[in-house]
Amino acid sequence: MQPEDKIRLAIVALQTPAGSSERFSSLKAIQQNHEAFVIACHDTWKKLQGTATKEIFYFDGFARREQIHPIGRGTAEFANYNRAVWRRVNDGIVWSIFGAQRHVVKRLCLYRPRGYLTESNAKSALRTVATLNANPLSLALWNDATSCVDIGDVIYIEDGRAPLPTFIELKEGHVNDEIIGLLNLEGVEFDTAFKTFTNRYSDRGVKQFHRVLRQKRTGDQALTLLANERGIDPVSGHDMEVVDVGADVETYDDTLNELLSRSISTRGEVFELCAGCVWIYANADPTVNRSTAVARCVELLTQNGVTNLPSQALPRPAWDKDRIVSLNSGFFFPMAKPLFLRPLDSHVSASVTYGELSHKTFLYLDWERFVGVAAAAGARLNWSSEKVARRARASKPEMRLPVFRGRLAEVQVGPVKTYITDPGLVQIYFDGVTPATLIKKLIRVAEHTRRK
Repeated sequence: MQPEDKIRLAIVALQTPAGSSERFSSLKAIQQNHEAFVIACHDTWKKLQGTATKEIFYFDGFARREQIHPIGRGTAEFANYNRAVWRRVNDGIVWSIFGAQRHVVKRLCLYRPRGYLTESNAKSALRTVATLNANPLSLALWNDATSCVDIGDVIYIEDGRAPLPTFIELKEGHVNDEIIGLLNLEGVEFDTAFKTFTNRYSDRGVKQFHRVLRQKRTGDQALTLLANERGIDPVSGHDMEVVDVGADVETYDDTLNELLSRSISTRGEVFELCAGCVWIYANADPTVNRSTAVARCVELLTQNGVTNLPSQALPRPAWDKDRIVSLNSGFFFPMAKPLFLRPLDSHVSASVTYGELSHKTFLYLDWERFVGVAAAAGARLNWSSEKVARRARASKPEMRLPVFRGRLAEVQVGPVKTYITDPGLVQIYFDGVTPATLIKKLIRVAEHTRRK
């Protein structure tokens, strides 16, 4: 089976996990057959996880062999891209479990880099997942086979009718057994046991203890924030409060789907402005390669009055986020909504992933037009000084604001100033959220801040 066909079947399964039965044809029907619906979804997701995990194992092996016996330029990129794609299939299951609620999934994500599955306690994880998944109403997922879940080793839903997550740590070996025992002790009892542990395992054991302790602390912080919607954000270390600002979310997915479908059917290029300031370019001509498509996109943007564009000849620095973005790069952002769950036709998403539109679908946020979109929504979009941008670039990575053309994008709402952030860009480019929706959210946040 060709990769495009294989991923299309996975996309259909993600979009309709319970199938097309009449028993699940409406919300009322689902409520009347809730347990059967949950079991059908779980069955699909368990099979999908099995397929995706096998694909990740395969391309892990491909990537590791390339390190030892290089084949040629582009091989590592090919392997890493495929690993990311199939992790996003598992991410789609996670998003589906929690009703595609970004703020819930975000609490589970600590942005940890992914290594090879064979180095992640694979036998124990697969055995545990298989055992837990024997119950039709239960669902277990191996977190290392996702890109968005970083708490524990396995996320476990005991009963899908009330999906409350449990996070299971898989620690094997006598050292880990002793560490788990230490974590349950306090005071003098802990001091005595820890001294014995240190004498037995020296510095290596102490480092392992602190590593487990850090994992437990960040996990506890994330779960507290998830349960109470208030607490310490484990990524930034700052106090955080989760607030529903009540802004309606509008997307440009319908326009994107129509444009990409047209490109596929005509085997040609499409180019259009949507949502007031997002340019979309796609080219399904099989004779056109990625470089030619990028150059053509730059040419069309220039013809339509977009100035100061990045190009292949004069690319932006790596830290500058004003750039033409490939839709395929969304597979590498853990908190992007999985492409497979966006309301795009399955053949369109499959084509973007592995077909004629793969690496030839581009987006560009037109900043001059974005100023007008912000003003229409009730805010003012300004540019910071270069000094402020340099200060931002020197800040900690987890708190660093994105820089565009050497400056920060400031959103002014009355006396309150906020900024366009990386999560905001991810939502525009890869969730299909309109820039106007982002501005309205920032306005609501500013109003909430002013009231506080």
